Amino acid sequence: MTLRALLHPSEPGRICEIRQVGDEFEVHPDFVWVDVPDGTTTHDTYNPDGTITKFDIVQLQIGRAHV
Repeated sequence: MTLRALLHPSEPGRICEIRQVGDEFEVHPDFVWVDVPDGTTTHDTYNPDGTITKFDIVQLQIGRAHV
């Protein structure tokens, strides 16, 4: 099953909302719905080439340890 992600160009990569196909709602013209794979969440990042970078808490914690 495919999911739909709501994006806004002023926040590149940020997924604002996830919905099942057919459950999308009307949004301001500045927003856009895109297809994303199952398992995508609002914590993930939508890349310009249409791929998803999964959120990884371990990488986040490692990065903070080096600050």
